[in-house]
Amino acid sequence: MRDINNIAVDKDEMLRYLGYGGQEITQQMDSEINLQATRCQELAHPKYVYNLYRIEVLEDAVELRDAKIRFRGGDIRGHLSGASECAVMAVTLGMDVERELLRLEFRSMTQALFFNAACTALIESAADACEEDIRTKAKERGFHINFRYSPGYGDFPLEQQPELLALTDAGRKLGITLTDGGLMVPRKSVTAVIGLFHQDFNEPKPMPACENCPRYVGCELRKTGGHCGR
Repeated sequence: MRDINNIAVDKDEMLRYLGYGGQEITQQMDSEINLQATRCQELAHPKYVYNLYRIEVLEDAVELRDAKIRFRGGDIRGHLSGASECAVMAVTLGMDVERELLRLEFRSMTQALFFNAACTALIESAADACEEDIRTKAKERGFHINFRYSPGYGDFPLEQQPELLALTDAGRKLGITLTDGGLMVPRKSVTAVIGLFHQDFNEPKPMPACENCPRYVGCELRKTGGHCGR
């Protein structure tokens, strides 16, 4: 497990999550952005953990050899095609952020909206930090990596979320739990899978185009020219 101490809320990203499209930012809005970004920064305790697993890409799934678990779905199979190993990662901002978000949702939905955007920007930066750590470690071993891919995207079943948490021991190490509906608590948490490829293997495929994403229709980020990184 690693604490992340060198990231801050990216206010440009925060604006993207708020659906900003070049409109004038009023003094009141700017004040609220700064207030909630600072509050998020004060309460967040970004941490991550990841483990590496040898894999075998089968006809209809990906088997993690050391764990005897299979990832199902054509998309995750394509994501890991050609990989020798995968990194399973989990990242969270912690329960203090969750409690503040719940408090603001009861008190002021406007404040909750701004605070949520700040926390979303920060959890993505935390996930980027974890991914960069994986990239560095992979390079030291003669591997390169592709991008992170999470349950719930494409046909990678959200129902496999408990297995990703178990593979990272995220419940014990990060305090992440699941609701009966399979949603993570704290909500500002991310799990994902990254492929590790030998250097003599062709460069991993780039991020998929937005058009191939199951959330293409209605995506607020896409409408403002943004990209979620998935």
